[in-house]
Amino acid sequence: MNFKKIKKFTFALTLALGVAGAPGLPSLLSVQAQDRTRSQQRERDRMQRERISVMEQGAFREGFLRGRADVRRGMRPNPWRHRIYRMGDHLQRRDFRMGYELGFRRG
Repeated sequence: MNFKKIKKFTFALTLALGVAGAPGLPSLLSVQAQDRTRSQQRERDRMQRERISVMEQGAFREGFLRGRADVRRGMRPNPWRHRIYRMGDHLQRRDFRMGYELGFRRG
């Protein structure tokens, strides 16, 4: 008989704690999900900044190399001759042009 009372009390206590704690669980999960999303966003932003930096350095370096090569071939300065310049966006063209001019001057 004592065992049945303990069993009923344990079941009731477990049920009460489950009902009392259940509303808090979804908010806990959403907080964790938001935190993960923020960290993923930070990681994406960092990668984007690195990618832009590499692209800018790459465009400048390519421009420098192409400008120097054009001087050595005896060609007139014309960045439009190079596909990398034509296919780039505004910032890549700017960096390519700066590198091209410097490479062309240094020959």
